[in-house]
Amino acid sequence: MDTADDYGRTPLSYAAGGGDTVAVKQLLDTGRVDLDSKDPRFRRTPLSWAAESGPENVVELLLATGQVEVDSRDTYGRTPLSLAAGNGHATVVKQLLETGLADIESKCNGGQTPLSYAARDGRETVVKLLIATGRVEVDSKDRFGQTPLSWAAMLGRAAVVELLLSTGQAQVDSKDRYSHTPLSYTAGSGHAVVVELLLATGQVEIDLVDRFGRTTLSYAAANGHEAVVEVLLATGQVKINWKDMYGRTALAYAAASGHEAVVKLLLDAEQVEVDSIDKFGRTPLSWAAENGHAAVVELLLDTGQADVHSKSKQKDPESGVVCENYPQSPPMPPVGSRSSM
Repeated sequence: MDTADDYGRTPLSYAAGGGDTVAVKQLLDTGRVDLDSKDPRFRRTPLSWAAESGPENVVELLLATGQVEVDSRDTYGRTPLSLAAGNGHATVVKQLLETGLADIESKCNGGQTPLSYAARDGRETVVKLLIATGRVEVDSKDRFGQTPLSWAAMLGRAAVVELLLSTGQAQVDSKDRYSHTPLSYTAGSGHAVVVELLLATGQVEIDLVDRFGRTTLSYAAANGHEAVVEVLLATGQVKINWKDMYGRTALAYAAASGHEAVVKLLLDAEQVEVDSIDKFGRTPLSWAAENGHAAVVELLLDTGQADVHSKSKQKDPESGVVCENYPQSPPMPPVGSRSSM
């Protein structure tokens, strides 16, 4: 009745995860099942599996026993509440919170809370529910320094961003350990709507420099996000010729990646330095030429300001490789437990 298979999972574990209410009830009625049995790989209990998949009746049956560990943690440190929140199961979230035994601020191994998971995956209803409790730290930082707002902004969850901003508790310019902000993440990912939401708060430093010397404009330009670049330029607050730790400008990154539309936008800005030279003596033209972007080369030459004879002063250790084009998001454990880290 309670024998585990080769994966260490019991019949109750499978029935709970699969939402089989009848089977779960039959197994519970025997009184001979381990309610908190954990498989060796994921360390997941039947309640944990049910919270992930969302069958409310099963969750209710398990909780009604009064014997399940509501806040059990799996291999990644995730609780049933974290899993339910990340998968958007609002009713299950309510059920768990109503027990009074679920830690609403529980953190997984990466330091993410249930709110972080819900914000990351755009679970608007769950985010509302968690905020409404008045017990969540809206600006909680994980071990990478990212907040729920950072995650929502990076992934373009506009509705969630609005919800978090409406609390008045989210630090709009919060920096993670790489000095990336919600604005730099969303700009680098190309979410123009979210960029506008953040700018509208009047609380963001548009030209904030990260630990690599990169700005929001630099990331947006490098990734070819024309709409975002246009929004940023329209503020009149960006230093268009700002150089990062390698001496590269937004134009250099856009040219190196062959983003013709972005190059046009930048060239239309009167103050742009067309022939800026980086620490290795490379110009936007040399980057575009080396990477085979003929249309960009033509655009730069048409300005009459690009030196066709410019040469690198020294060997560029990144020759032939365009620098990382967007702030790297730290890894978050997968919401679906069947995936590995």
